[in-house]
Amino acid sequence: MNLNNFFIKSFPLFTKILVFSLVSMGLMNPLVQAASMSSLVIKGVDTVAGHSALLQISKAPSNCEVEINLTKPDNSKVLYTSKVDQYGNSSLDIDGFHTKTAGIYGLQAKCSSRNESFGNFSNFRVYPDTVSPSRSVVEVDRKTAPADGISPVSLKIKLNDRYGNPIAKHNVNVIPSRFQDEIVLLSDQYTDDQGEISFNIYTSTPGVSYFIIYDETNDLVLQERPQVAFYETKSIDVVRGGNLLSSVWLASSSVSGQVSYLSIEELPESVTLGKTLTFAVIAKDSEGNITPDYSGEVRFSSSDNNATLPNDYTFKAEDQGQHIFSLGLSFKTAGTQTLTVTDLNNTNLYGEIEVNIETQGTGASTSTSNTTSNDSSNSDFTIFSPTTGTYSSNTLLFSGRANYGLTVQIYDNNHLLGTSPADASGNFNYNVTNLQDGTHAFNLKIVDSTGAEVMTGLDISVKIDTTPPEINKAELDPSDGIVISGNPFKVSVYSEPNLAQVAVVLDGVIVPLTEDLLINGLYEGAITAPDEADNYPLEIILVDEIGNEISYDQDLQITVTTELSQVGSDVSGQNNLENAVFETITGVEAVPSDTRVSLTWETPPSLLGQQTKIDHYRIYYGPDTELMFSTVETIDSSTTWYLPDLKNDQIYYFGIVVITSDGNEASEMSAIVSATPVANEDALFAAAVEKESLEDLENQTTANVLETTISEEKTLETGPEVTWLVGMSVIIAYFFFRRPRPLLLVPHQIKQIVPMSDIRTL
Repeated sequence: MNLNNFFIKSFPLFTKILVFSLVSMGLMNPLVQAASMSSLVIKGVDTVAGHSALLQISKAPSNCEVEINLTKPDNSKVLYTSKVDQYGNSSLDIDGFHTKTAGIYGLQAKCSSRNESFGNFSNFRVYPDTVSPSRSVVEVDRKTAPADGISPVSLKIKLNDRYGNPIAKHNVNVIPSRFQDEIVLLSDQYTDDQGEISFNIYTSTPGVSYFIIYDETNDLVLQERPQVAFYETKSIDVVRGGNLLSSVWLASSSVSGQVSYLSIEELPESVTLGKTLTFAVIAKDSEGNITPDYSGEVRFSSSDNNATLPNDYTFKAEDQGQHIFSLGLSFKTAGTQTLTVTDLNNTNLYGEIEVNIETQGTGASTSTSNTTSNDSSNSDFTIFSPTTGTYSSNTLLFSGRANYGLTVQIYDNNHLLGTSPADASGNFNYNVTNLQDGTHAFNLKIVDSTGAEVMTGLDISVKIDTTPPEINKAELDPSDGIVISGNPFKVSVYSEPNLAQVAVVLDGVIVPLTEDLLINGLYEGAITAPDEADNYPLEIILVDEIGNEISYDQDLQITVTTELSQVGSDVSGQNNLENAVFETITGVEAVPSDTRVSLTWETPPSLLGQQTKIDHYRIYYGPDTELMFSTVETIDSSTTWYLPDLKNDQIYYFGIVVITSDGNEASEMSAIVSATPVANEDALFAAAVEKESLEDLENQTTANVLETTISEEKTLETGPEVTWLVGMSVIIAYFFFRRPRPLLLVPHQIKQIVPMSDIRTL
């Protein structure tokens, strides 16, 4: 049998095979398509929180639209689209807005123009950014504690980056402001996976202590510096504000619990209308014990809408649970009034008291007169001003209301100052002038037209204080007053504590000074010198709590210069101290970081044994060894300090001297060291990693281009699965239709005429 005869006789069989194959493909193709998973490849490059992430796509059909599913660590999803090139490759930058959370990010992709599901998962990691000094958290479990050496204060530190991501495996040190404080590490030497590390603080020395948190790994200091007031286990009586005698407890023999309520104390049950009052607010537990670690912010309210109330106040560590509000309250409405104090963060924590507001001098008196028809038996008398208190003026206005026709007599220490008749509206006014400083006991009486006394008015105790505060001492740093233009200098003013305002006027600009936290009556501030070279007088303004204001010249001035040779040698790097009482400071190290430099040094030995102690240190610094005009002083004798807000990529030089309690330099300047603040390099590192990963992906993509092209040419649109399906359908159809017609062709005839491979080819 020749080949032509074989085709003629086998034609019905091949027709059936072809029809069966096409039908099978039509029925099974939807199943294949539904089960198809995208074979394209997507990879991401590791990055840093808040920085962009690079995605690479390969092995995709030419010029197709790719749909990308990004899964964040919190399982939220973001969809992106990208179009690949003719080689099936594409790259995409994920904006840093979507990478603020550190952790593992998942990736899936598919060709959106094809009926396929997302492909296999891949992932990349986002690492935390560098430690943020402002977003990191420092917590102490209480702000006051007994100084008994055994009662710990728990200190917990959590390192976060600027997005709140915890930073693990960092070494953290706690530096106390006092040598007597003991710091004990409770946890592992490094921060845990949550960025946390814990310490206990112990001390036997009473006083307020500050704590500097230093991250050794990143070489930076956190902005938050907690403070704790350590107290003795006894109480003392002190006088605070006016005539108020208050027992201020530095500690309680009984253990206090959690604050339960606020108590308003030292306020009488009955007070005079308009009188300025002093009172105390004390935080107490359920047993009535003072809670010394209360640190809430409180606000006052009253049923008297016209009352004068103290401003909001936040309790400090040194308050130890109680605070006295001096001359901060005055009621303006007679009758029973309430005063309420409430914690702003916990409105269930409050205190309230009722006070009876009386109008002294109000009453009735009976008198007869043969020459007047006025009946004064029900006469009323009210005084509006002045009220009991302290005044900064030697002139007082007496005003109020009385029945028409009556006259008010005003006495000072039983001496008649003057009289004022009530007018037709019942008002009276009288000005008292030239009052001497001191206490005045005023008494007001009311008489009728005959001079007969109708009633005795109220007594008013007033203190006149027109004496402004005085300056004990004013200092400049540098002491010679010669300052380079545009550079800062320091002004220190010594006066009485708790002044309302202390300021320096320089070239028409008022610069406020702030009172030192540890030294009462010391007010300091840093001022920038004008740009123009000249002599500038400094005027110092002092204002006390009652408004007495005075301006001092003090022959204080600075000389602004642009000539470096005019600047004194005391700030040029060599102070050449002749009578040093300490050896020169050694071991000075300067470690730069982003916009700051951290300094450490060793405590110098005293040349006089134990007779002189170090009070603190002064650090000179500048952009050159001959330009070290700027200074900063540490708060105590600790041997660690940092200088913030420096310029990156600018070299700075540093020298340190000892300062004793009298404010004098007591050592020669240390050897000068230098450091250059530098910007954070994490972003540069991430960029380098991205570049290297991108090159690897591009090389791999190029190697797969040829294979991908050939595969696309040989494969139907639905993928390689369809080719396999067509082949299997042909084979199955052949044997299925071959069996019912065994006489058409016998096996040996098939073998002799044509191989099976030829049939598949046909």
